Amino acid sequence: MVGREMAQENSTLTIQNKLTEVLAELRQQRNDYLSLKEKVRGSSLNVASEVKKLKK
Repeated sequence: MVGREMAQENSTLTIQNKLTEVLAELRQQRNDYLSLKEKVRGSSLNVASEVKKLKK
């Protein structure tokens, strides 16, 4: 039984490690997404500003 319990514990630790890695990757991707979203928003505001200037 001890061997089986150790195997389960190792399996649980492996799963926890993988979940931690996945979570870290998701956080990084979220940060990248938010950064790109801000860049697009800034570009959009700049375009809107230029269009207003051209219409005057």
